[in-house]
Amino acid sequence: MALTFNQLSSITFNKLLDKVIDNTFGSKAMLKRMMRPEYMKTKDGGIKIQGPIIKSTPGKTDRFYAGGATLQSNETDDMTAFTIDWKYQQEPIRIPRSQLLQNKGDAAKISLLASKGQIAQYNMVDVFGLGIFSDGTVNTGAESALQYTGIQAFMSETSTYGGLSVADVPDWKANVVDNNGVAIPLTLNRMQTAFGRASIDSMVPTVGVSKQNVYDVAWSLFQPTQRLINAEMKKLGFTSLEFNGIPLIVDSHMKARSMYFLNENHVYFCAHVDENMRKEKFDQLENYNGILQRILNMANLVCDQRRVQSELADILVAS
Repeated sequence: MALTFNQLSSITFNKLLDKVIDNTFGSKAMLKRMMRPEYMKTKDGGIKIQGPIIKSTPGKTDRFYAGGATLQSNETDDMTAFTIDWKYQQEPIRIPRSQLLQNKGDAAKISLLASKGQIAQYNMVDVFGLGIFSDGTVNTGAESALQYTGIQAFMSETSTYGGLSVADVPDWKANVVDNNGVAIPLTLNRMQTAFGRASIDSMVPTVGVSKQNVYDVAWSLFQPTQRLINAEMKKLGFTSLEFNGIPLIVDSHMKARSMYFLNENHVYFCAHVDENMRKEKFDQLENYNGILQRILNMANLVCDQRRVQSELADILVAS
């Protein structure tokens, strides 16, 4: 006896969607890294995503004393908190009844579901990529203020981020190595400058990312014997150059003519524990002759330490 579509969807499509979600996070090098369990975080509530930051270093005075001197006990104000809005993503999977009627056998229905799942995967990869590399406004990425608040939002020496302005918290800014908007050739010295700006003692960048054309220029700078392949990325299924012991990876959604050096210990994807790529059941639509299922996500990209992030901008590349 042939299975009903609801039976097929519960047996096949839910498993298929789990695979689609896994493939989404594994199809791009940057997404694969961000969705590693040790970096991704979940929260179980809150109007906003909140977290503490150190806004200054402890004072140098009154930390030493001699003999019976009075010990300093004044309260220090070295901590503050950032707040990041939740963002809401959906991926609708709509199947018109005409397609259901055209795919009457069990095998045909399963093939139809697989095709719909593959399309959903492509769409989710693009949406995640656009959002992660955006500034969260209509000017970049998905060109929507509802998208994820991406890397460009915190990769600035002047912008307010997380509700904290640079004027109020001077250390609350990233590092930008540019040439006043005039493109100049990429050099290893420029790369080292940007890497060094984001380094504080043992806190150093963990990954570099750029578009393919910038990566190609970087590739040409390395002597053949120095073209090291990063072992960590190789384990994740990707090939990438290594610079100062960290991988240089490619993402098509990356800002043009730039290279980011990110410290992933302080950049993470935060999702609501009850809305983390949640799958809805298929429902019959009232005004549409077909069925609909959605994948829903409540999350945002978070940076809790801007000063260990840097951008190398104004890189000259072939048009």
